[in-house]
Amino acid sequence: MAKGSFTSNVVRLQVINVEFAKPEILVYFVWGLLVWFVFRYWLTNQGDWKKAFYTEIKKNSPMGIFQRHLTKRFGLVNDYSHSYYENRHLFSIDGDPHSGLSFNHIYKEVNGSQKRSTIKADTFMDKAFILICTLYMIIRKPTLSGYFMPYILTIWAVALGVSNAL
Repeated sequence: MAKGSFTSNVVRLQVINVEFAKPEILVYFVWGLLVWFVFRYWLTNQGDWKKAFYTEIKKNSPMGIFQRHLTKRFGLVNDYSHSYYENRHLFSIDGDPHSGLSFNHIYKEVNGSQKRSTIKADTFMDKAFILICTLYMIIRKPTLSGYFMPYILTIWAVALGVSNAL
């Protein structure tokens, strides 16, 4: 990308008085370091993101944006007599790594007790909703981006290295 090039086959380091007659060995060494650190990162963090993802999606999903979709999905109409609000229904998202995600409609019965009906998130629109929530959390919250950024940067470095080699 920067179009830098060696003027000769000798690489000089300014701080240390060392010359490399075969600079490609340094490239192989750096690629080896990259593979090693990604492998070690994967070993120590594999699966850590799932628990945090489900916790964050429960707390931070912008449910108000998807009122219309969830109202249709639950088969609700503009009857808010069992709702906790005068002009909208109350929805939440729930789930865990084993059972997956589901949507909840929270309402009150005639006697005032709280009830919950649940629908599994399995349609295309539900998956799109979860994708939007995930992208929202990657931007707004550190857990997902903190976990996936080393992988993204590794893929970027490999793509740059391959494009440079071609």
